Amino acid sequence: MVRYAVLVLTGAVATYPASAQERVIDTGTFLITREGVALGREEFTVRRGRTGVSDGFTISVRSFYPPDRAEPVVTPQVELRPDSQIASAHLIESAGGRRIFLQADPRRVTVRSLSASGESVRQYPSTDRLVVVDDSALALFALPPGVAPSSVAQVWPRGPRRAVTTLSDLGMEPTAWNGESRPLRHLVLGSGTDVRHLWYDARGRLMKVEIPAAMVVGVRAPDQP
Repeated sequence: MVRYAVLVLTGAVATYPASAQERVIDTGTFLITREGVALGREEFTVRRGRTGVSDGFTISVRSFYPPDRAEPVVTPQVELRPDSQIASAHLIESAGGRRIFLQADPRRVTVRSLSASGESVRQYPSTDRLVVVDDSALALFALPPGVAPSSVAQVWPRGPRRAVTTLSDLGMEPTAWNGESRPLRHLVLGSGTDVRHLWYDARGRLMKVEIPAAMVVGVRAPDQP
C-alpha cells in the first residue's frame, strides 16, 4: 500500500548522507518471461526527490527485450509527488527516437509525443489516482499504485490509451519467488481479462508482476551479496 511503502522507504532514506548517489532508495533487475521462456530484463532505480525538488519520488527504468540486447528498447522515467501521485513522465524509444512526455495536474493529463514524423498531443481528464503503464516496463510499479480498494486510472503513454479500473488488496500470502515461497503482499490492478498482479515484500519493494492475459511474468532478481 502506498502509505505503508512511503513510510518505510522514507525511513530508509533518513539514515543516508544527503548525496545524490545515496538518495537511491531501491534498485534492482527484473527478469521477464513468457510461458517460462526468457523475454527481457528491466533495470530500475527508485530515488527520493524529483527534478529540481527534494520531495516525492522518481522511478527510472531501462527495458531490454530480448534480455541480451545491448541498447534499451524503451527508457521510461516517472516522477511522483510526495503522496505517490503521478506528476510527470518521460519515455524514450530507441527505435526511431520517439520521445513522449506526460504531465498531470488536478484538471487534466496531457500526453505529448515527438517523433521524426511530427508531434501529437492527447488530453484526458485527471483523477485522484493515476498510474503510468507500459507492458515493456513492468518495473514502473516499483512503488505500489495506491491504497486499496480504490479506483485507478491507467494511462499507456505509448499507446496511447487510458482506462479506469480497480485496485484490490488480497493481503499477505505465500508466493513463489525464484524457487522459494515468500510471504508477499498481493495487489490486483484491473478486472476481467485486463489484470496485473503485483506482489510487494514487507519493505514495500516490488518483487513480482504477472499479466495473465499475455502469459508474462516479471520476477525481481535476488539481491547480489
